[in-house]
Amino acid sequence: MIALKKVYHAALKLAFEEEGLKYETQKRFEVYYRSKKVGNFIV
Repeated sequence: MIALKKVYHAALKLAFEEEGLKYETQKRFEVYYRSKKVGNFIV
């Protein structure tokens, strides 16, 4: 599954670059539940 994710990520990066779109890779978000940090989410 990880290998497929890497291929998808590379293809999406290429598509954005071809269209001249700005993007960030591996953006990290802190996740909170009821005001308490419960983890991180990477998009």
